[in-house]
Amino acid sequence: KKGHTGLFPVPGNGSYDWEAEFVPFEELPHVTNPKKGFIASANNQVQPSCYGFVPTCDWDSMDGYRAQKISSLIAASNRHSVETFIDIQQDVSSPFAESMQNILTQACDSQYVVSSIDGNVACELLLGSWDFVMRTGSFEATIFSLWVEKLFQAPSSETGITYWEQMYFTKKAFEEAFRTKSEGSALCNSHWTNKQCARYAEKALIEVGKLVRAGKVKDYGTLNNNPCVFSSQIFSHSMLDCLMSRFTTHSGDKSSINVGGVDYPSLIQSDGPSYRHIISFARKDFTGSKFVNGLGQNGNPFLNSYDNMLQAWTDGDYYDMA
Repeated sequence: KKGHTGLFPVPGNGSYDWEAEFVPFEELPHVTNPKKGFIASANNQVQPSCYGFVPTCDWDSMDGYRAQKISSLIAASNRHSVETFIDIQQDVSSPFAESMQNILTQACDSQYVVSSIDGNVACELLLGSWDFVMRTGSFEATIFSLWVEKLFQAPSSETGITYWEQMYFTKKAFEEAFRTKSEGSALCNSHWTNKQCARYAEKALIEVGKLVRAGKVKDYGTLNNNPCVFSSQIFSHSMLDCLMSRFTTHSGDKSSINVGGVDYPSLIQSDGPSYRHIISFARKDFTGSKFVNGLGQNGNPFLNSYDNMLQAWTDGDYYDMA
């Protein structure tokens, strides 16, 4: 209905029923046999900006980081197999972290951070040998996550939300802040100047470095510190949660192909790819196709099949499709 995006629940009394005409089939976003030889998507906006219709507003907020990474890994080789696609599907590098390198470098080069022992500690770890991979057990991945957590809080006085987890917005806002450092209203928070916004990012690095020196930073995605949680949709807030929920290690972030979306401030992963599969078209019977489910194939927690796939899911292993 006009004026309603469909993002929120509405009464089911018919007052919000679809009124406009459907988009003609031939005008829907589509591509046939593209020159690059493949089609890749990952919840990103697929239609061009000049497209005359609004099919949805529910795109990811990451400027297509995941789709771009998938495309780059596919294009990197002329030959692929089930095994190479497993590697792609399991990729936990962070395009977002890589895109923030220039901002991080400028913050670390500022006199404010250079003159701080705590700031230098954080910068040496993040700009040293770290490869922007959010792997399980990575100390640097936790440090980056803690810094970004603070950046996500910058617009909170405007949004009314503690963490504005919009990666592309965060990158653009702090790029602008370090580029201009003007006295004008900043994108990261309209109540601040760009100079104040840049200083906020610098202070955040110093605060994270202080945590490192105090021994309060733990390795990323480990079972004892900030695990992945498979919560029961029905019983997660009841006494039965301990019976139904399962915990394992995790890796990746929201911009990784193998998504590892975390909650703040706990850094516990609560959303991600619960089911994975790869279809092989090498044979007519699809022999060689693989799959794995996050827990198992049964909803009864008293049966082995309730969580018998969890370790395979954690390790990046798959089962043959029958």
